[in-house]
Amino acid sequence: SSPSIPPGAAESPRRVEQNRGRPPFAALRGRLGAMPEEISREELKRLKRQAAIRAKEEEFEKKRKADEERKRRQLEELKIEYENQEKRKVEERLKFLEKQAAARAAKKAKN
Repeated sequence: SSPSIPPGAAESPRRVEQNRGRPPFAALRGRLGAMPEEISREELKRLKRQAAIRAKEEEFEKKRKADEERKRRQLEELKIEYENQEKRKVEERLKFLEKQAAARAAKKAKN
């Protein structure tokens, strides 16, 4: 009886193809709580290699997600900065137009 794969833990097609016909690693360890002696040197080497590959893939994915999150935050900050600049421009333009209107009113009042 091999252990079932939990939902959401689907493996990549490449990994499925690599493991076709081989018992899952958990089934190999589960017999007496230790690595069975009948595992060949090649099988052990293959399992270690797969574990190393999996660890590298997980590390890569972790870095990719962190980078994605950093870029998302940076983009959000840039959007806020741009909105603030646009708001300042509108406020400065409004002040300028108010000064112009006041100057025209003063000039008109003089004449």
